[in-house]
Amino acid sequence: MSDKCPGCKMPLGKKGFKIRCSGPCSCWFHQKCAEISESDRKLIESKKFKWTCNGCGGPSDREEDPEDEDNSPKLRDVMDKLISIENSNRALLKQLKLQEAKCTKLEKDLIDIRKKHESLKKEIASPYRDKGKADQELLRNNIIINNLPKGVDVLKEAVVKIGNIL
Repeated sequence: MSDKCPGCKMPLGKKGFKIRCSGPCSCWFHQKCAEISESDRKLIESKKFKWTCNGCGGPSDREEDPEDEDNSPKLRDVMDKLISIENSNRALLKQLKLQEAKCTKLEKDLIDIRKKHESLKKEIASPYRDKGKADQELLRNNIIINNLPKGVDVLKEAVVKIGNIL
């Protein structure tokens, strides 16, 4: 790096932004001498643009950095991967919606099964209830039969035989 700025002929110093001409002279300039704005300075620092001095290429000849061309295949690779991920996400979302529909159907089926289960429990309980009532009636009948006045034993035996037949 030269010690003096070709624009003002003053020493470059260690402070402040300095820019190197990307033209054939390759000289270093002060930002003010190169007439570089703050926004241009940021672009140049980020290496998105090159700067050439008036002697090499014009007042503010900004070109794209050839390194950006090297990034193009990388950028295409990243874009391809993003597209692939997006397609995978779409496929997964489709599968998720199918599974959600299946779960909804299974929930409805489960509700129907629970209703049928309750209905069957009632049907099963009904004969037991009826048997319980019949048993109670038989006990009542036995009590009534057992409490018949003396001398009606013949009638009692006939009723017991009829009951055994039934």
